[in-house]
Amino acid sequence: MAINIFWHALTSAEIDRLVAKKPGAYILSRGKDAAGNPVAHYVGRSDDDVNRRLHEWERSGRYQMFAFRNEDTSRRAYEVECIWWHELQPADNQIHPAAPAGTDWPCPVKGCSFYRAA
Repeated sequence: MAINIFWHALTSAEIDRLVAKKPGAYILSRGKDAAGNPVAHYVGRSDDDVNRRLHEWERSGRYQMFAFRNEDTSRRAYEVECIWWHELQPADNQIHPAAPAGTDWPCPVKGCSFYRAA
């Protein structure tokens, strides 16, 4: 999956304007690099309401920008989170994303220790 990241200000208004209340994955940034590009510091997901989860992060004040993808299923949100985690290697979450509780879903990234061929 090619990553096309479209950054937005992590504000309540932007979250509500853009993000559906359904499963999804997201990327958070604390700021920009020397070239002025946002840096991916954290990758996460919500298995049911990524809008709510982003509001929680917005209230924390820790991050300034976000990018996201809404998905139709929690499994797909987990898969996108894994792909982004491998590709972006965010500094604020060093361990591999966990599959949702009660599932044994594999990571979709070949070569990962959590990957299983179908």
